[in-house]
Amino acid sequence: MLHRKGIWVPQTGSAHTRAMENGDTDLARSLIADDAVYLAPGAGEIDKEMAAVGATAAVPGGDFDLDSRIREIKVMGDHAMLWTHFTLEIIDTRTDQRSMMAGHTLSILERTDDGGWVAIRDANTAAPVPTPATRAN
Repeated sequence: MLHRKGIWVPQTGSAHTRAMENGDTDLARSLIADDAVYLAPGAGEIDKEMAAVGATAAVPGGDFDLDSRIREIKVMGDHAMLWTHFTLEIIDTRTDQRSMMAGHTLSILERTDDGGWVAIRDANTAAPVPTPATRAN
């Protein structure tokens, strides 16, 4: 959690990363409101279940390295805006082939009755990042 202007603001990135690392769909669901809408390039609108499953889907025969950095947080009463930049490296451990994605997320969070926070809207600009191997093809 980050403290900002007297209000505790969620550091959802670390909980989200834990959910991804452990394939913990229940943890991912707990970070998302029931009526949440996620927007992703090429995928359109994604509901809570699809977002939770997508966040925790195992990388077949692989591993990943996620680096997510908070660029800005604004708290407005029981709502918060969270802007992050991330890079995601996916590693096929069988071949050591690597692929990279990067982008920004802009999330709107809502404070729950117990003082926690859940995502109610999320827009993601993830796109493949060319690597030397993919540039040569």
